[in-house]
Amino acid sequence: TRSFDIIGTVSANVTEFSDQDVALSSEYCYRVRAYNTAGNSDLSNIACAVLFSNQPPVAYSGQYNSIEDNPFYLTLVGSDPEEDPLDYQIIAEPEHGTLTGSLPNLTYTPDADYFGADQLTFQVSDGQFDSDPADINIEIESINDPPTITLLGPDGDIANAFFLVQWQDQDVDDDATIRLYMDDDDNGLDGSRISPDLSEDQADNRWEWDASAVPEGVYYLYAEIIDNSGASDYSYGPGDIMIAHRHKGDLNGDSLITDADVAILVKFVTGKSQPNLIDAYVADVVEDGLIDIRDITRLVDMTIDAK
Repeated sequence: TRSFDIIGTVSANVTEFSDQDVALSSEYCYRVRAYNTAGNSDLSNIACAVLFSNQPPVAYSGQYNSIEDNPFYLTLVGSDPEEDPLDYQIIAEPEHGTLTGSLPNLTYTPDADYFGADQLTFQVSDGQFDSDPADINIEIESINDPPTITLLGPDGDIANAFFLVQWQDQDVDDDATIRLYMDDDDNGLDGSRISPDLSEDQADNRWEWDASAVPEGVYYLYAEIIDNSGASDYSYGPGDIMIAHRHKGDLNGDSLITDADVAILVKFVTGKSQPNLIDAYVADVVEDGLIDIRDITRLVDMTIDAK
């Protein structure tokens, strides 16, 4: 037989009563006695209930591994002892990537070319309590980024000895070496090396080539960049170069201006002999892009001055 204590008295038009003096995880049984004005009463049926406690939810830490420049999916995980629906909240964003998607299912995209560690922090809530924060640790493995190079110059330069070679390059991994070559055409990558190993990290991206020992002629330059993993790139320059060791008018190459040079020039002008590109450059004494009587006149004057 149950015994009951009176916990309250209400008027007849009241249909509910709140019992505040209860303990968690305990069973309580209730019944109601109704009285009329004559003092008659009747007891209701017995109704029992257990008041359960609400425990905080739990957010679970995790570890993800991926590779450089590769987005991946991740799922945040939490639980609640009472199996209440959970709300997820990011409380610390990753420093080296971005998150997209709808919680708890996300896509992590690492920053371009980033590798190393990253982390995000989240918590869950059951509407009454928040969980302790949980960390998702991310490790991004490095992959090799192939280097690139573009040779900018020289372009159409003519010189006796020195040429300034310039380029643009990129190597995310900063471990590449640059080498320069000369070739007799602008294809095939079968030329002769002209430079030592040059660091990709040098700031000015230029190198002065001493071509004083190279035979006269028209050449093309190309550049090679290669990193420590063997990835490489090549680039020919935008145009040719001309190496001309002889001065203007020195057509026979004796470093003098004499009647012998005039005789050679006359053959060029009259068509009795065809100059090659270097001879044509040396014969253009007036430097107007032509070989004609004016060059002969100028060269004759030069021979007179040289005597």
